Amino acid sequence: MEINRLAFRGALTTTMTVLIGCAFWIIAAWPAGAGAVVIASIICALFSNMDDPAPTAWKVWQGTCAAVVVAAVYAFAILPRVTDFAVLIAVMAPAFLTIGTMMVNRRTAAIAIGMILALPGLMGLDAVYSSSFTFFANAAIAQVVGALLAVLVLEAVRTIGAEKASLRLMRAGWRDLAGRAGLRHMPDTAKWINTMLDRIGLLTPRLIEIGGDTSTPLLEILRDTRVGISLDELQRLRRIASPKDARLLSLVLGRVRQHYARKSTAADRTDDALVRTIDLAMSKFSGNGVGEKRLATLALTSLRRNVVS
Repeated sequence: MEINRLAFRGALTTTMTVLIGCAFWIIAAWPAGAGAVVIASIICALFSNMDDPAPTAWKVWQGTCAAVVVAAVYAFAILPRVTDFAVLIAVMAPAFLTIGTMMVNRRTAAIAIGMILALPGLMGLDAVYSSSFTFFANAAIAQVVGALLAVLVLEAVRTIGAEKASLRLMRAGWRDLAGRAGLRHMPDTAKWINTMLDRIGLLTPRLIEIGGDTSTPLLEILRDTRVGISLDELQRLRRIASPKDARLLSLVLGRVRQHYARKSTAADRTDDALVRTIDLAMSKFSGNGVGEKRLATLALTSLRRNVVS
């Protein structure tokens, strides 16, 4: 549900940007206004899914402004002297190779995106070269205004903050654990591990942005990863266990599902009923240390260790 709200919020941001841009374009009767709406909608579509897209959008705007300067040099000083395609490639290579180099650098990637969105059109790379400064000025202003409009709307509507974004990632893991405890099909443990590793990759930069102790949330998400592995093992054993043992494992899985469905913060304490149920199951299975019962004991021990700690 939270993901749906975030997706709706991103779509609303893009829609608002397009409507505001179109209204300004129509009221001002600006011939180049369509270009402003296009660039604004592209920026919103690219970055509205981010937790706090405004800083990145500001860098895109900076890249757009830089593209205006570079395009002016090309459009009025370099391209009029180009006579064939080979020369065109040669004179364009320095600019576009530089932009490509910037795109692989995390700190300059957004600036490069702004440049690559604006530069080809502003250069006037058409079938026939035109040296109209009026056309260039209108197109350049449209690019800069459109990018600025996207920045302002994103800054007003789409700010979540690193701390809230980190908690959202943690809650996504807890929802998945609740779902894994209630699976009716064979679990895919490898997919679960890959998903949690992806979340660790998303969580780390947000924790660095927040500052302070970053180890506790990372340990929490690693603990959730181990809980999911234990749940998958119990799900497999439940399918081959005797009816009596299967009911006991189903009881444990049901308690785990209730616990993680209710969990909203890392400080939420473990339900005593869940601990008692795990202990009961461990006592039942630990009496026979062979085969499936031994595997169930190991999975329950791991589950208790990670749920309670």
